[in-house]
Amino acid sequence: MNSQVPIDAKSDKRRKLRLLFLLTLGVWSFLAAFSAWSGYSQLEEHLYTVARERGQSLFDLMEITREWNARHGGVYAPVSKTNPPNEFLKVPRRDLATGSMKLTMVNPAYMTRQISEVAKERGGLSFHITSLNPIRPANAPDPWEAKALQAFETGTPALLEIDRTGPAPMFRFMAPLRVGEPCMLCHAKQGYKVGDIRGGIGVIMPAASTLASFSDQVSRMLLVHAVAYIAVSGLLALLFFKTQAHIQALSDAKHAQEALVQKRTQELTAANAALGRSNAELEQFAYAVSHDLQEPLRMVASYVQLLGRRYQGKLDADADAFIGFAADGAKRMQRMITDLLDYSRVQSKSDPFQPVALSEALDLALGNLDLIIQETEAKLSLPVGGMPTILGDKSQLGRLFQNLIGNAIKYRDTGRPPEITIAVTWKKPFWALSIQDNGIGIEPQHFERIFRVFQRLHGRDKYEGSGIGLAICKKIVERHGGRIWVESQPGQGACFCFTLPAIPEAERSD
Repeated sequence: MNSQVPIDAKSDKRRKLRLLFLLTLGVWSFLAAFSAWSGYSQLEEHLYTVARERGQSLFDLMEITREWNARHGGVYAPVSKTNPPNEFLKVPRRDLATGSMKLTMVNPAYMTRQISEVAKERGGLSFHITSLNPIRPANAPDPWEAKALQAFETGTPALLEIDRTGPAPMFRFMAPLRVGEPCMLCHAKQGYKVGDIRGGIGVIMPAASTLASFSDQVSRMLLVHAVAYIAVSGLLALLFFKTQAHIQALSDAKHAQEALVQKRTQELTAANAALGRSNAELEQFAYAVSHDLQEPLRMVASYVQLLGRRYQGKLDADADAFIGFAADGAKRMQRMITDLLDYSRVQSKSDPFQPVALSEALDLALGNLDLIIQETEAKLSLPVGGMPTILGDKSQLGRLFQNLIGNAIKYRDTGRPPEITIAVTWKKPFWALSIQDNGIGIEPQHFERIFRVFQRLHGRDKYEGSGIGLAICKKIVERHGGRIWVESQPGQGACFCFTLPAIPEAERSD
C-alpha cells in the first residue's frame, strides 16, 4: 500500500500536465483562429474602404460637374446622333439655331447620362442617375437602388455592395443627390425644396482585379497563420514531452527532499522547543538572580555607607576615597540590578492587554517627570488631534513614554531649554508615534547599539544611567507588536519613532 501512494501522485501529475497541454493547445488554436479571422476582417475592411473611397471620389467629381452645369442654367451642344434633343427636358429655349448649326440644351441629368455612356465605353465604369420620382422612366431605380434611396431618407450617407450577378463582379456605390438652388428650375414643379433628397447617383466599378488581389492577400495571410500554427503547436508538443520527463525527475528528487526536510523539520522543532524552554528559564533566572541579589547588595551598600559616616576623616585620604568608591559601586550595582529586574519583568511580570488610551499612559509618564520638566523649563508639544486607544499594558506604555521623554530631557543641549514634540499618525494597520527633541543628537553608527542592554555612548560622570532604558523601550514595543527606531544627526536632536498596532475594527468601542 505504501508504494501505491507515489504511483497515484505521479499519475495525477501526468493527467494534470496533459490537461494543461490540451488547454494551452486549445487556447493557442483559438488565438490563431481569432488572428486569422481578424486579419481577414481587416483585409476585407480595407477592400471596402478603398472601393468606397473610389466610388465617393467619382461621385464627387460627377456632382461637381453637375453643379457647374446647373450654375450655368444648362449648356448648349450641337445636335448630333449622340446628342439628340432631350425630350424629357421641358424648358423654354431648349433648342437654338445659329446659322446652319442647331444647338440643344444639355442639363445636368442629360450630361450625367452621356458621361456614363462614354465612361462605360472606355473602361466598364458607368453612372446611373435615379430617383423614386423620376422624370425620365429609364431613370427608375432597380431593387438595389430603391433600397439605397429609401436608406438615404433615414440618414444613411452612402451604400456600397459587391454585385456578382453579372458575368464579372462589380462594385456598386451610391450616394444621395440633394436639391440645390440651380436645380429648382426643373424640379420646383415636382414639389421639391432646396436641401431635399432628389435621388442618387449610382457608380458601377469593375471589381475583378481588386477581388483577385484581395484573394491573393487572404491566401498569403492564411498561409502565414498555418505555418505559425503548425510551428507553435510543434513547439508546445516538444515542450510537453520535455516537461513530462523533467517532472518525473523532479518528482523523484522531491520524494528524497521531502524525507530530508521532514527529518530536518523534526530536528528544528525539537531545537525550537528547547530554545523556548531555555529562553523562559533564562528570563526566570535573570529575574531570580536580580531579585535575590537585592538583599545582600543592600546590606553591602548599608555597611559601606555606615563605614563612610563612622570613619570619615579618621583614616587617611586613600581610605576615605576607597570607601567612597565602594559606596558608589554598590549604588550603581543596585541601579543596574533594579533595571535588569525591570527588563526581565517586561515579559514575566506584565499585565494582560486591554484597551488603553495612550493619552492616559502619557499623562502617567508626565506626572512622574513633572519635577525635572519644571527644573529644565522643558517645552512639550502634544498631538493636536489627541491620541488613539490601543490594546496594551498601561503601566508599560507609561514607562515607554517616560523613558523616551526622560532621555530627551537628559541628553539636552545645555545652551537652550529642551523642546519636545510628540506626534501621532495613522499608517494602516499601525499608529506611528514619534518623540522629537532638540538635544545633542546621535551619530548614525550607534542607532542599533543604543537599544542593546547596558550600552552607553557617554561616560557616567557626564550622564547618569545604566544603559538599559532604551532596551526596555524596545522590549515593550515589541511585546505590543510594533517596532522602534531612531532618526538623528549629531547636534540636530533625535527623533525616536515607534509603531503600535491599532485595535481591529470589530473590537473598537466606537
